[in-house]
Amino acid sequence: MVPEPFVQVIHSIRSRGLAVWVGHAPLETPVTIDARDLMWEKRVMGSMYGSARPHIDFGRLISLYKSGQLKLDELITRSFPIEEVNTAFKVLGEGKVARSVLTFD
Repeated sequence: MVPEPFVQVIHSIRSRGLAVWVGHAPLETPVTIDARDLMWEKRVMGSMYGSARPHIDFGRLISLYKSGQLKLDELITRSFPIEEVNTAFKVLGEGKVARSVLTFD
């Protein structure tokens, strides 16, 4: 992984702004910045799983889904078999779907 996107996001946020790095970079991805890039009270933080605690929260979310209290199915516009991944990306780019799911049958 190259460090440029991490530096670019710091440059793109406004004074007193917050950048959130979502997910993770490969191990040993160094990011070097000029300390002055943060002098305008810019903040950078990482987020893994949206600050969820997987060992606690994932089980709870599954229970809520199974009980019908967490409506996930309604968020899916269309499902595609994995063989149609290119079509799925095409209709997403055309704005024909909001959220698609790839299935592995």
